[in-house]
Amino acid sequence: MNYTAIDTFYMTDEQLKNSPSRKDGIDESTETTLRIYGCVLIQESGILVKLIQSVMATAQVLFHRFYCKKSFARFNVKRVAATCIWLASKLEETPRKARHVILVFNRMECRRGNLPIEHHFDNRSDNYKNLKVDLIEKERHLLKEMGFICHVEHPHKFISNYIATLETPPDLRQEAWNLANDSLRTTLCVRFRSEVVACGVVLQLHADSKSPCLRIPPGGRPLMREGTVNDETVHNELALDRLNDDTKSLPIDGEAREDAALKSKAYHKTEATAEKNKEKERKRERETEKLKVRDRDQIGGGTMTGKVIERWRKGT
Repeated sequence: MNYTAIDTFYMTDEQLKNSPSRKDGIDESTETTLRIYGCVLIQESGILVKLIQSVMATAQVLFHRFYCKKSFARFNVKRVAATCIWLASKLEETPRKARHVILVFNRMECRRGNLPIEHHFDNRSDNYKNLKVDLIEKERHLLKEMGFICHVEHPHKFISNYIATLETPPDLRQEAWNLANDSLRTTLCVRFRSEVVACGVVLQLHADSKSPCLRIPPGGRPLMREGTVNDETVHNELALDRLNDDTKSLPIDGEAREDAALKSKAYHKTEATAEKNKEKERKRERETEKLKVRDRDQIGGGTMTGKVIERWRKGT
C-alpha cells in the first residue's frame, strides 16, 4: 500500500510514556481516564448535534493527537473536546454552528453536575461570548499543533474489505464495527496505521467468535509477535489463506473460457426473459386500464345523470 505524505502522525510507545501529561505529574491511569472521558464527550455531543459516526471518529483522533503534544494539566478536556467536534464537522463537510456546539456542551455540563439547564442560553451574555472566543482560540491552537495537517484515515473501510473477503456473517460484521468504534477511545489511532488497527479488530473478532472466521495458514508468518504488529505485511496476510484456496480451485484456461461463455449466455438469456415478462406486464396493465375506462363510460351513459348530460351537449 502506498501511503500519502500527510499520513505521518504516529507515536511510539516510548513517546507516549514520556508524554507532556506525564511530565506534568499525571500518571498513566489518570491520563487514560481523561482520554476516555474526552472521547465520551465527543460521542455524546456528536449524537446531540446529529452528526454521522465518521465525524465523531475524526474528532476523537484529533483529540488523541492533540494530547500527544500537549498536557491535560494545561488544557481543559471539555473545551478541547468541543473544539475537536467543531473542527471535525468542518473537515468532514458537515459543519455545525459554534452556537450549537456551545449549547450542547453547556447542557451536557449542567446534566452531569445536576445543575439547572438554561433552556435559553443568551448569546449576548458575557459567558457565551467567552466560550465562543475560547472555542475559536482552541481551534487555532489545535491546527497549529497539527501543522494544519488534519488528514484522518479510519479503519472502518479496511474492516469492510477484510470481512467481505472472509465472508463473515452479518452479526459479526456489526460486532467488528463496534470494536472499531471502541478502539477510538484508546491510543491505537496514534500508534498504528488504520489498516493495522483493522487487522487487530478482525483478529479479536476471530478470537472471541464461537465459529472462527479466520484460519491462519500452517507455517504462515504471525500477524502479531511479542505484542507488536508487523506493519509492512499485516494487511496482506489476512487474505493469504483464502487466496491460496481459491487459486487451487481455479480451472485451467480452456475450462475457464468455456465456463465464462456458458455463464455469459445464461446471464443474457435470463436478462431477455425478464425483459419479455416486463413487457407482457405493461401490456396487461394497459388493457386493464382500457377496460376500466370503457366500463366507466358505459355506466355513466346508462344512468339518468348520463342522459341529462347527453341532452345538454346536444342542446335539446
